[in-house]
Amino acid sequence: MDEEFAEHAVLIERAIQLMHDSKLSIRQTGDLLGISTDDLRRWLRAGNICFDEDERLTPAKVPGQRQAPLPIGDFLAQRIHPSPVGAANELEQAGYLRNLTWNCTTTGPSHRPTFSYAVSAVLAATGEPVSAQANRGTKTTAKAAAAEALLGQLAPVK
Repeated sequence: MDEEFAEHAVLIERAIQLMHDSKLSIRQTGDLLGISTDDLRRWLRAGNICFDEDERLTPAKVPGQRQAPLPIGDFLAQRIHPSPVGAANELEQAGYLRNLTWNCTTTGPSHRPTFSYAVSAVLAATGEPVSAQANRGTKTTAKAAAAEALLGQLAPVK
């Protein structure tokens, strides 16, 4: 029984990957893998894998992928976190952004440095890169300003 389950698990995982990457229906995926449509449909339902009326995976249910439930502009309008840095991190955790990266450099004399913070990410919905930069007298204010600039770019995105 365990062998049979393990074999099905591998097939189901391969089917989900094919359905996700190639946007295939259950029938098309079953045909490619040599699995009956009824069996594949039953296995997916048993695993709580959701699909739409065309029997294609619904985006929010692809394993390992978080899908944002609201348009990004609405999410920002309702944001809970008062800090722009916290809001940017929240966007990544909610699945709106991927690969959120912060980089700080220092210029100027040691008695009066200028901190330059750059933040970059990728919009999860489109794969489009976004970035912002800010220069301030402290690391905290530079990071906050860079985050605010990034949020300003994202607010009009629907």
